[in-house]
Amino acid sequence: IPVTDSKGDDENDLQFIEEGRRMLPIGRFHVLPDVKAGCIDSHRELFATCWSEIAELRRADEDDTGSIIILPDHDLDDLRRFVDMNLQRPLEWLGIGDMFEVASLKRDSPAIRLLHKLSDIPTEPSQAEEE
Repeated sequence: IPVTDSKGDDENDLQFIEEGRRMLPIGRFHVLPDVKAGCIDSHRELFATCWSEIAELRRADEDDTGSIIILPDHDLDDLRRFVDMNLQRPLEWLGIGDMFEVASLKRDSPAIRLLHKLSDIPTEPSQAEEE
């Protein structure tokens, strides 16, 4: 996200806030260094890890919680297909897709971010701030 010295808000500021808001709820993380694209055993391990995290987030049923699963040696295109076919679509079919935000992303390493009941950015200042 590019940073500028401008005084006014711009699209990059909003993107920065949104990404920060999505990283703050992450309370659990996994690193799966041996999971590789195209390997059935790796696929099973990734599937089990993801659904275990979804089940744990759902069981705890707390707003603004999440997990991240980091896959250092995974292909991003394969990961995007995996997320779509094995996480996003089944969550919709189960009727709980609106409770989760699931994304594949790449910063330093490919990862899957699972967020449960992410709140909107507040638009009104809270009463405590006003006093």
